[in-house]
Amino acid sequence: MVFSYQKQYLKEKFQFALSYLIVGAIFSIWGGYTFIFVFVVPGILSGILYFYWKNKGYVKIDSTSITKYKFIPKTLNWEQLEGMRYYTNSIKLIGANTTIDIDKQYLSNEDLKRLEQEIKSRLPINQS
Repeated sequence: MVFSYQKQYLKEKFQFALSYLIVGAIFSIWGGYTFIFVFVVPGILSGILYFYWKNKGYVKIDSTSITKYKFIPKTLNWEQLEGMRYYTNSIKLIGANTTIDIDKQYLSNEDLKRLEQEIKSRLPINQS
């Protein structure tokens, strides 16, 4: 089960990448190579992140683990899951050796409810 980023969040990242590429291309004509490094390179990197996040999603749940994709993927096996904590903007999954913070702002309300139900069903008894 894959929970994707909100479309508005991905749209903002795509607009950022595209605007940096356009501004970098325009200014590199007049200003030379410095504008390529200032605008074009961050635009290309933002575009790569956009396509990575769009294809991978934000959180992936399978039968053995939960994985959060941001810059570097972070995985927590279900056997290691010890508890879950709620915060204002995130849900923190606590494992034996690692923790995963899932930001609520990146998920739609429906996806957030489904994710919470799935996690609660896999929590050890008396930990929810």
